[in-house]
Amino acid sequence: MIPAYLVLAGLLACMGAAWVEVLYRQNADILSFPKEVEAQNRYRWLRLMAALAIFFPFWEMASSLPLLLSDMALVCFLLLVICTDFEQQVIFDRMLAPFGFLAFARIFLLRLPPSDYLVAAAAGGAFFFFLAWVSKGGIGGGDIKLMFVLGLWFGTIHLFRILCAGMILGGLAAACLLLFGGKGRKDRFAYGPYFAIAAMADALLL
Repeated sequence: MIPAYLVLAGLLACMGAAWVEVLYRQNADILSFPKEVEAQNRYRWLRLMAALAIFFPFWEMASSLPLLLSDMALVCFLLLVICTDFEQQVIFDRMLAPFGFLAFARIFLLRLPPSDYLVAAAAGGAFFFFLAWVSKGGIGGGDIKLMFVLGLWFGTIHLFRILCAGMILGGLAAACLLLFGGKGRKDRFAYGPYFAIAAMADALLL
């Protein structure tokens, strides 16, 4: 089972890394650090494979095949979001669109109450739109769309926990960068990864 899983993790990691590389090439004009793309592309597949391997014990405990596939899809997409936002401070629409489509498929296949998930998506997106307006660009459009999609995946109660945990993690990281990382208050900061980390923790640990 473990060798087969590692083969699958390696395949998914290579596919994900290649997809990110294509997105970078096709959207070079919106990248924050275009000169670093070549170095970032080099070992991304290895980082993704290592990250996927960490989740193996959790997926072994999945109670059903649909739930297992749902969790795997969720983690794969969130890892790619973490990659692109940390590397280039961008979350691609072409990445979030299939992520959202899979959320709708999950609601249908697992027979979940659609109203709760739609309300969560609308509330999460609206809240982050408000934060983007208040922060005058501190929160980007990709973060707004990410919260909308996470609402479709998690529903109201879980999304609230993700929001709280993500804001705490992001706030601590931002404070550390301000104090020790040479960042200024006007420097751009990637918040998406911390909400993605909170979402993975909520899905697999709670």
